[in-house]
Amino acid sequence: MKHTRRSIIALLMALAMLLCSIPLTAFASNTSSTAVNATATLAVPDGTYLIKNKELNKYMQIDDGEAPTYSASGAFMELWGKDGNDYQKWKISSVGGGYYSIISVKSGLALSVKSGSLNSGNAKLVQESYTGAYRQQWTFQRASDGSFVIRPRSGESY
Repeated sequence: MKHTRRSIIALLMALAMLLCSIPLTAFASNTSSTAVNATATLAVPDGTYLIKNKELNKYMQIDDGEAPTYSASGAFMELWGKDGNDYQKWKISSVGGGYYSIISVKSGLALSVKSGSLNSGNAKLVQESYTGAYRQQWTFQRASDGSFVIRPRSGESY
């Protein structure tokens, strides 16, 4: 079941498509057709996952310029081919209210929208110590094609 869950939930990296697009070409290339058709927030079982950009068939990982430790706070995320190493694995855990933390298995740091770019069209994704900030909390929505859209809480309209 665990292996199947990891394989089936190759999460779509359309992080913050409507309010917070990612500047990396690989992340930003998702079209609005997937994001616009996203439905209600989903419950995701806590566990370890690979996060895949469906359209590019690449996986989110800590920038390889951070090798060999991959532990620098502020290190950027990038997309790369699947190799299954810990720098491509993410622990997803509920923090309540339909929101989740996404923590690197390799570094123990949280996926975060870079400070100062909360609702910007040029937001960058980095890893930082988890503080519970809205820019470190994520929701998951199912797109009409069966993939998932991941959005930061910091990009929500209030």
